[in-house]
Amino acid sequence: MTADARFARGPEAIFAAQTATVLAGFHFAAAGAWIAVMVAVAALGLVGWKMAFARSRMIADLPTSRVASAAQGYVELQGIAALHDGYRLFSKHGNAPCVWYRFVVDEKMGRNWRRIDDGASPDTFILRDRTGDCVIDPEGAEVLASNRRIWHSAPYRYTEWIIGPGDPLYALGAFSAIDLADPQADLNADIRTLLSEWKRNQPDLIARFDTNGDGKIDLVEWERAREAARAQVASQHRDVHRLPGLHLMRKPADNRLYVLSNLDPAVVLRRFRWWSIAQFGILCASTVAAAALAVRLHLL
Repeated sequence: MTADARFARGPEAIFAAQTATVLAGFHFAAAGAWIAVMVAVAALGLVGWKMAFARSRMIADLPTSRVASAAQGYVELQGIAALHDGYRLFSKHGNAPCVWYRFVVDEKMGRNWRRIDDGASPDTFILRDRTGDCVIDPEGAEVLASNRRIWHSAPYRYTEWIIGPGDPLYALGAFSAIDLADPQADLNADIRTLLSEWKRNQPDLIARFDTNGDGKIDLVEWERAREAARAQVASQHRDVHRLPGLHLMRKPADNRLYVLSNLDPAVVLRRFRWWSIAQFGILCASTVAAAALAVRLHLL
């Protein structure tokens, strides 16, 4: 997986590791080896249970905010997925219009499949609600996308997940508001810069401000030019300060959960709750199995 294609479903990854551990256990006939296998599965179950439970609590406990009124910090947003104005994005292999995609390419090797490529789009996109737009940076997010397509072109199998323009979008991550207006902007410095530009174009300056027609700019006319420059710069500064600013969501610096999904938030919550229950069950079952094997071998 490429560096900017982080796509890690924590509980699913834990379950995959548990499955691989159990399959590895079948290579050993000794009951003692199976004790080690069950202990490893239990340890993974503990990690998976804590991970899924923490995710479900974060989603359940955090209220949904609006883009325009959200406080800076850890925030949950809901809206519609959209592209930046004038920008188009298509999935790498399926050429499907989207705001985000992930792909996996597997190659058939005899009776098995071998992964030869995968990745995800690093491009930012927009979450739009009734109050405004928030730029979404997908790097480092756990993305749960319901739109999946699988197709074959021998000897390859392609799988793509996408979030499309207009899809509902749920986001949980670090929210910040960036003021596009520069509070340090110097009105007088901008006036001097503009006047310098005008002075470099003397014919135009004389045409605009030489009111007495003597072919040069006297002190009175220069003062009129200064007032015109002041009015133009002041108008530009007012326009900048009317800009709404930029809202941005990204992965939290403290590594808290960062989730993006076009699923209903209730579905995302149920998903993590199910994994919490499943991993707790695996933890209990593997612990009991390890203890039973240890009793059988008179280790307890």
